[in-house]
Amino acid sequence: MRNCLRAIFALAALWLFLGPAEAENKTFENPMIGTNRLDWCVDWGKGCGAEAATAWCKSNAYDHSVAVQQAPDIGASAPTKLIATGEVCDQSYCDGFASITCATAELPTAPPPTTPESPAADVGIPAAAPVVAATTSEMFKNPMHERVRLNWCFSGEAGCGKKAAEAWCAQQGFSGAKDFKYVSGITPTIQIGTGKTNKKAGKAFSRVTCLN
Repeated sequence: MRNCLRAIFALAALWLFLGPAEAENKTFENPMIGTNRLDWCVDWGKGCGAEAATAWCKSNAYDHSVAVQQAPDIGASAPTKLIATGEVCDQSYCDGFASITCATAELPTAPPPTTPESPAADVGIPAAAPVVAATTSEMFKNPMHERVRLNWCFSGEAGCGKKAAEAWCAQQGFSGAKDFKYVSGITPTIQIGTGKTNKKAGKAFSRVTCLN
């Protein structure tokens, strides 16, 4: 028992001595890819926000992003570029980043010490109930289908709103749609049920929130 305690104290001292390195953070205003502003999404309607920011941080020798600020609807005046494909979005609805804070942090070289198992574990004391993760969701602004703005209706004049949103979320690997809004006067748009492109101004989704 004494040898076990000595080993635990030695591990604890080593952990305190080594410890994790402090993160080094740097904030970048109006982050760019070449001559274009960084787009809010990794690809069209996918990986928006923190995921795109982290991809940009990694491309600049950082580990991940820790804070982001959006620059909405800048595409017409400052075209944005998708980090996954290099494609440029120059429409008024295209979003970019006002700022990204990147961080570098080294992992500790030794794991934290663990305490010996309590004797009570062998005498029938019930274990704590497992923690169940809350349902999570992700919001997509101006969702695209085949690189065209997603039409408000699933097919023709049918399945507008919920059915079209759920079909799009399912296509992205989500279980359903939680919330969705539309905007009028968009051209072109595409219906997810038929793949038909409508070149007349019509309703398109301005945002869809999908459920994991």
